[in-house]
Amino acid sequence: MSGQQATGTQIPDAEWYQTRKRSPLVLLGAGVTAAILGAGLFAYKSGNKNMSQTMMRARVVAQGVTVAIMMGTSGMVLAGGKDDSITEKN
Repeated sequence: MSGQQATGTQIPDAEWYQTRKRSPLVLLGAGVTAAILGAGLFAYKSGNKNMSQTMMRARVVAQGVTVAIMMGTSGMVLAGGKDDSITEKN
């Protein structure tokens, strides 16, 4: 049992590291999207409805750009025939 738990905790960390290394723009896009969302919610809570609406529209644009980057980077990996996945060697 303990061997399975150790493997289960190590693989997600390694996958996250490989994803971060392979496509840092996706993480940047997700961070920008989250920041815009937070600013929009703050503007809404403080009563500035025009700023809140503008921020929510900016969030949709940032989210779309992030998805486009994800699709582009996954397409580059597939087109290059390069397998960057984590494999266990026996």
